[in-house]
Amino acid sequence: MNDLNKQFCAEIISVGDEITSGSILDTNSQWLSMELASLGIRTLYHSTVGDELKPMVDVLTQATQRSNLIIVTGGLGPTEDDLTRQAVAQMLNVPLVSDPEILKHIETLFKNRNRVMPDSNKIQASFPQGAFPIPNPNGTAPGFDIQGENLKSGRFRILTFPGVPSEMKEMWAQTSKKAIETMIEQSNIERHFIKTKLIHCFGAGESDIESRLPHLINRNHIPKVGITASRGVITLRIQAESCDENNCFQQISETVQIIRDKVGELIFGEDSQTLASVVCEQMRKLGKKVGVLEWGTQGYLAQKIEPDCFAGGSLFAVKEMFTPYSIKALAAKLFQGTPADYILAVGPYPEPMTDSSETDQKNSISAKNKTQLTNSDSRIDQPGLSQSTNCGQASVCFLNCETDQFMENHFVFWEHPSIRDEVYSNRALNLLRNAIIAPNVC
Repeated sequence: MNDLNKQFCAEIISVGDEITSGSILDTNSQWLSMELASLGIRTLYHSTVGDELKPMVDVLTQATQRSNLIIVTGGLGPTEDDLTRQAVAQMLNVPLVSDPEILKHIETLFKNRNRVMPDSNKIQASFPQGAFPIPNPNGTAPGFDIQGENLKSGRFRILTFPGVPSEMKEMWAQTSKKAIETMIEQSNIERHFIKTKLIHCFGAGESDIESRLPHLINRNHIPKVGITASRGVITLRIQAESCDENNCFQQISETVQIIRDKVGELIFGEDSQTLASVVCEQMRKLGKKVGVLEWGTQGYLAQKIEPDCFAGGSLFAVKEMFTPYSIKALAAKLFQGTPADYILAVGPYPEPMTDSSETDQKNSISAKNKTQLTNSDSRIDQPGLSQSTNCGQASVCFLNCETDQFMENHFVFWEHPSIRDEVYSNRALNLLRNAIIAPNVC
């Protein structure tokens, strides 16, 4: 830890019973980690602690022994369970000291809101001795910035912010981000760059893709490549670190090329792109619209299609397997007035999931009232594939209404029931992608 050139790292501590109890999700740590990465600072630890003094002191003590920069969010309010300032003071063995200017600012905030400031708010103007206040322009909870040193880790720096995300982000942008940049410039800390690239794949499992990239996923590989799975989408995360920003970009470029060489047919997008956004972008270029027929996916597929690419959609019951004729007949009946260039259909295979004789639409919608699919009635009308008890597989189908090109894929259920409907929606989108963007893959 004493060699800051090689070891400088950060830790983020989130404070609050509401987080440790699971009542709310901690988004501050995620946002701050990305901000620190943009400055070339690696975040190695995320810690969460409840509103109790001793555990907070313990977590802070541990953080100062392994991290150079510690950022704390939460626990700066005026109530008895807001103990961040007391915990830092106790850990550093210094008293709390009131700041007259900060107290005046808090009093002015109350006055401007036509409210009387309770005495309890005075504690928000108190900071551990030696700390510099971090102004909070639109809140009564300022943060503070304090440095310390111990024999095990050397020097460390603690920044504290309120847990309210909007206030924390404003304080970071106006004050602390620049302070950290200045610290890096003026110290012997060698500036690092951290760059990240996401590559999204669909059509194979996590282990299958990893087996085709055997050396990239190794933790000692430079740059690091991680792999995650969500709703059938496999994401490869490339993270490059270097003192030379151009070297980061070169590492990423070379790694992306290796990935494309190995699994290029599975790649549909990068970074913020989704299957739906990629497919809709291509349909706009072609001037095409797609209609959607769903049995079992509860409208998830239709909801993914952007309105200007959407010819219409229907949640319906089926008696027979999908065929080009049945799909085209349903489309002609359901999408009158908004002709569909393509049809996507998803449903059970090979047997119907209902004994209903009704083959007509249920909850048919047009492009103009697409939001109808989110209504509880339309979801209740149609059980999801996840509720299937008499069908072990489902199919996704594509029909080009102009050329009569028809494609279908069948899949045996293997995914967790809670995500099955979304996985099959993504499978339908991927079939459409392959049909209009990469037809040789189909």
